[in-house]
Amino acid sequence: MEHKHTTGPWAHRNGRIFAADRENLTIAHVARAADGDYSPANGDVIAAAPELLNVAQWARDAMRQAFDEVLQMFPEGGVVPSWMATLETTIADAEHAISKATGTQS
Repeated sequence: MEHKHTTGPWAHRNGRIFAADRENLTIAHVARAADGDYSPANGDVIAAAPELLNVAQWARDAMRQAFDEVLQMFPEGGVVPSWMATLETTIADAEHAISKATGTQS
């Protein structure tokens, strides 16, 4: 089953997240804080979700391509730059976040 979300961009106002091009399409509501006000910061993060997912997917693909290209420059079993481990971890972190956002997390 394909996991689909409402396409972005999303917007928010007064604790309501909605499709920016269809204001009558509510996606989510942001809970009120203890002081009774809506959290604009939570609304900002939620409303940015579609764009963040797109950027994460693009960045993951670009990092994976760069990793593979740099790795080919070194002989089998050779010493690779230490930053390659950080890049590999970052790719894995991006994969985890993307899987969580697309419902493919196991």
